[in-house]
Amino acid sequence: MSTGVVSTLIMGLLPLFGAGLGASATLMVQRSSARAAKLEFRAESRLARREEVNSAIIDYFETTQRLH
Repeated sequence: MSTGVVSTLIMGLLPLFGAGLGASATLMVQRSSARAAKLEFRAESRLARREEVNSAIIDYFETTQRLH
């Protein structure tokens, strides 16, 4: 191959390489964001469940005190 052909090939492949690199970075960021959102949702769900259980326990104790 001559130098001109190699240079043309490299110049043609560089934008494709850049686009692939950009797409890969975008997918990694999206995956990271999705993972963070999932962890946040789980934490909020656990907190809501704890609050619900605490509320049920307090209601139970209030009811039993009124009955005695």
